[in-house]
Amino acid sequence: MGLQNLEELYLGNCWELGDDSLDYVIQLAHLQLLELNDTQVTDSGLQKLRKLTNLRRLILTKKLTDAEIADRKIGMGPGWGKSGWKEPRVTDAGVAALQGAMPSLTIIRP
Repeated sequence: MGLQNLEELYLGNCWELGDDSLDYVIQLAHLQLLELNDTQVTDSGLQKLRKLTNLRRLILTKKLTDAEIADRKIGMGPGWGKSGWKEPRVTDAGVAALQGAMPSLTIIRP
């Protein structure tokens, strides 16, 4: 059986996970739910997910307001916030491009 039949994969809070890691994820052809909350995945990486034709739900990092981003940067160095969270690396344009290519995909940005 193995991982090839995996239907749900939760990779939230895996900050080291980036676009290159998705080359392995897209080999999971049966994947229906994928969580990429608080990762280094970018718009470019999101577009790789188009190969997951069975994907129905994608959970991404919350979209932050400009004020929230500014607040989280104070005193913590580049990209770090007061809570230790990193800035989301996925933009509205990247989400829209994926949604346009995969209209039946539900994208959740809490």
